[in-house]
Amino acid sequence: MHGRNLSPLQPGQRWLMAAIVAGLCYLNAATLPAAVAVVSNRTTEEIKFSVLAESGPDHSPPAVKPAQYKLPSGDLLAVPLARGANAKLVSEGIDCPIKSDAAYYFGELPSGKIELGQIGVGDMPTVGQASAVPLLPPAKQSPEAEEAARTISVKIFVDEKEPSKPAVWQRRLRDRVAAASEIIEHACGMRLKVIATGTWDSDSSITKFEDAVTEFTRKADPGEARIAIGFTSQFQITHGRTHMGATVGPLSHHILLREWSQYVTEPERLELLVHELGHFLGAVHSPEPDSVMRVVLGDKLARAKKFQIHFDPLNELAMNLVAEEWRRHAPLYNIGEVSPPIQARLSTIYAAIAEALPTDPAALQYLRILGRTTGMPITVRSQ
Repeated sequence: MHGRNLSPLQPGQRWLMAAIVAGLCYLNAATLPAAVAVVSNRTTEEIKFSVLAESGPDHSPPAVKPAQYKLPSGDLLAVPLARGANAKLVSEGIDCPIKSDAAYYFGELPSGKIELGQIGVGDMPTVGQASAVPLLPPAKQSPEAEEAARTISVKIFVDEKEPSKPAVWQRRLRDRVAAASEIIEHACGMRLKVIATGTWDSDSSITKFEDAVTEFTRKADPGEARIAIGFTSQFQITHGRTHMGATVGPLSHHILLREWSQYVTEPERLELLVHELGHFLGAVHSPEPDSVMRVVLGDKLARAKKFQIHFDPLNELAMNLVAEEWRRHAPLYNIGEVSPPIQARLSTIYAAIAEALPTDPAALQYLRILGRTTGMPITVRSQ
């Protein structure tokens, strides 16, 4: 891609225009930690492409075999790469270098030609640039240890105002978490596992949802689970703009969601849960109107039969960076545990999103959290 405008793009997606940045450092892929490049399809047709690892300066053979992909229209995926190694993406009429920790998109020119563009987030730091200590490959793990390293344990909570019997709400919410797990796993390789359920007594005198989040954080003990996800029936989902859910920052220990409403469907509730799990894994609000991280949910998009819940490329890239660190440390307990090179990459992504969506504070809040300042709860609104 050479900086030309591609179409068709939605108005909220035109901020993605940029040029492919050439120049990857030559390193042996076998000695490098794993990473990804996120590729999205902004065309109206399915695209088939291959990703080929290239040899190093010593002409040694690539450590990774060519991989082939099929990417449906409107979808995106994280392509595994070795961080710092050379690679290229090949499709019909396209032969372009790509690099890890970056995001790309297929777009269609007015002539009908398909080209590849890189989403503009500036230059990512190279390996070791953001820290005197470069990222190193994780130690070899057993299959059981690898499975545990990519699993986020969950304890589900409801408050005492939940109208359903325990067997009913437990089945309903376990199924929803399982559905969310499939989406999260597709996006960044992490999965959710419910290991416990419980209840908490909510204070009926509380009228502000933000205060309810604070109360839930104080009363709901995750126990052996990594995260407590609460579903409150005290705060109904009503017409108009209202806080539907909240996550107290990236890698926090609590998510609280409104549960009861006669206006909201199960697909919309699932989308809300995935949205908050995105915040938990490092995603922020997006200007893309079809992203699960868009600012306003409850807009009836999720009710369409063909609607698919997915992330936007930059947030999927951010989540993969956090997930990579999670799997290396198994688990992470706060964003401060993320290595400096990955923090630098996340900061670049959040700065680009903040510039593209200046009216929303989420990206700036996450930038401040990365700067080791206190962040306010990240909320999502519905209309």
